[in-house]
Amino acid sequence: MSLRRTVTRSSLAIGLTGALATAAVVQFAAQRTFADQVRGRIANIGQNRAHAFDGWIEEGLDEIIIAASETEVVEAVSILADRPSDEDALARLGERLGRRLAIDRHFIEFVVDRVGDSRVLFSTRPEAIGSYEPSPVYAQQGALGPFVQEVYSSPRDGRPQLTAAAPIIPPGDSVPVAVLAGHLNLDELEERILQVAGSGFPVDIYLVSSSGDFVTAERFGREGGVRGPRSEGIDAAILDRTTGTSEYDDYLGRRVLGDYRWLPERSLGLIVEVPKTDALLPARRLALLALLTAMLASLWIALSARRFARRIAEPLELLAGATGRVEVGQFGAAIPEL
Repeated sequence: MSLRRTVTRSSLAIGLTGALATAAVVQFAAQRTFADQVRGRIANIGQNRAHAFDGWIEEGLDEIIIAASETEVVEAVSILADRPSDEDALARLGERLGRRLAIDRHFIEFVVDRVGDSRVLFSTRPEAIGSYEPSPVYAQQGALGPFVQEVYSSPRDGRPQLTAAAPIIPPGDSVPVAVLAGHLNLDELEERILQVAGSGFPVDIYLVSSSGDFVTAERFGREGGVRGPRSEGIDAAILDRTTGTSEYDDYLGRRVLGDYRWLPERSLGLIVEVPKTDALLPARRLALLALLTAMLASLWIALSARRFARRIAEPLELLAGATGRVEVGQFGAAIPEL
């Protein structure tokens, strides 16, 4: 094998080996860096969403308190507490609360329960008017003051429900005659609180009850959805009641980087997850760029080595040729100068 070919092949082999090693080192370092960055970002997202969730619930409770103190509502409910079938009072209350429900997506239903027997004096779901509810917690506690009943299963359809309630107290009296309750709109919760835009990668955010069910209505009822989801992150939040970030398989078996946190005031787990493949995509792109750059550099080195080898080899090859001719008796052969 000629000197030129040997030098070229050796240079190319060394260069390619170095390129692969460089790409591997770059990918390893980039993966660790990007993974740490993503963990920090999803931890911030989790903290922000937890605060936003609390604010959303408090906002709903404030609206219920205001509605329960409105003059028209108090007057109509005071009449219905004594005469549940009063059509004029029902119409006035229906117009007032119906208008509020139409313009405010915070709630999906308003209910007025009479204190003492939990008779439904009014509901924006007309078929419920006149029925007796089985002493719901929000009615009992709402008679004592503003109250939020954390996530529970609706007795009507078993879906997750979150309810804010406040007492309705007639003027000049200190004893409530009824409780105004609003069932919070979990679809709005999904849209306003549990979605993140502009993160640069897909982020999955969801709430899980202490019993292990999805809280948001869309997740709870989606076709082919998972009931009683389990994962390392979910268990850490609702069973261990801890907060942290780690890498694990989510409830669908996908590898994710996740932030999990227990919300003690709401008795819920808040989970923020990013698929690992998406989170580390920039690291793979950086490694590929490093590999291509190193390969091009290797090729350039190999070509440069080939030219260098040619400059060295050509005089030596001429000298070897002349020496060979002298050996066979051609003493007039010219000897090149090196």
